[in-house]
Amino acid sequence: MKRILFLVVATLFALSAFPQKDSDAKALLDRTYSAFRNASGIKAKYSMSVVKGGKSLAASRGSIMLKGTKFVLKTSVSTIWFDGKTQWNYIYKNQEVNISHPTTTELQNINPYYILSMYQKGFNYKLGGSKGGGQEVILTAQNPKSTITNISIIVTSKSTPKSIKIIRHDGSRTTLSVSGYEVGANFSDSMFAFNKKKYPKVEVVDLR
Repeated sequence: MKRILFLVVATLFALSAFPQKDSDAKALLDRTYSAFRNASGIKAKYSMSVVKGGKSLAASRGSIMLKGTKFVLKTSVSTIWFDGKTQWNYIYKNQEVNISHPTTTELQNINPYYILSMYQKGFNYKLGGSKGGGQEVILTAQNPKSTITNISIIVTSKSTPKSIKIIRHDGSRTTLSVSGYEVGANFSDSMFAFNKKKYPKVEVVDLR
């Protein structure tokens, strides 16, 4: 569940890392990516659902803050901080924080900076029509056996992502909608690290 959520959220904020296939789609993705990379900080709220065979598998709401490679992801079950090297995963139910140095593969599932390189290869893309208050960009995996087979992204006139739909090889569909998307937030680096003083009763488990 968390792996799916992180991948979706991370993909959403790294839209323009794909290779050129359709020049108009490329231009739109470039504008979106430029807004992302040039921002001193980004924050947004989201709602997410996962459906397979007409049955709901998961649903969640949360928020994300990003600055370069750093991020804070808050959900109903946990908060994750990443400062560019170290990750802290605070699981509310367990009152526990797990500290780790995530691998590149792990970061590809949760961090927009690493998602960029992951998606630079392996997808074709083209423009769809106007949809949902924005312009649709459709991505198709070049390898039919890829875990993710199709992605539909709706980009607003301000070059910000509004929604994303991911279709996986197993037939599941993940839909994520974004609200309150703000670019240019001036985040301090300290925001992206766990502060033990704010959580004195939380058990810290160092997995590094």
